[in-house]
This record gives sequence, structure tokens and C-alpha cells, in this order.
Amino acid sequence: TLALVAAVAANKYDHMTDDELLAQLASNLSSAQMSEARGDGDAAVAKTAAIKNIQKALTARILKRLDDGQPLVEVARKMKAIEGMQP
Repeated sequence: TLALVAAVAANKYDHMTDDELLAQLASNLSSAQMSEARGDGDAAVAKTAAIKNIQKALTARILKRLDDGQPLVEVARKMKAIEGMQP
């Protein structure tokens, strides 16, 4: 069941643009930090799981673009943005 939930969540992100994914990543990170500050560990864990799914979706896109021959400068820029949003 956990794998199914992860698959559904990953599929949800497949239809978003890169900018939408980055916005979702930033929003979930902020929400996780606020939940943690309030002592709501369950909410923080849920948001962290969402963050990891978004990061996986972005990484998969970036790797696909590498395979498609997208310039490495663009790939490196996006990877740097993702690295800066670690929970």
C-alpha cells in the first residue's frame, strides 16, 4: 500500500511544469518547517515525504533531459536549486 501511495503521488507531479514543481517544493519545505516548529511531528513527516517525491520527480526529469541532450549548464542550475531545498 505504501508503494501505491508513492506511485500515485509521483504521478501527480508528472503533470506539473518545472516551475510548478519548484513552487510545490518550496511550499512543502516551508510547511514542514512550520509543522516542526509547532511540534507537529506527524505533519512534518508527511510534508517531508512530499518533498522527497517532488525531488524524485525533478531529478527524473533532469536525468531524462540529460539523455535528450539538454545543455549541462541548464541541468546543473536546476540541480543546484533542488539541493538548496533539502528538508
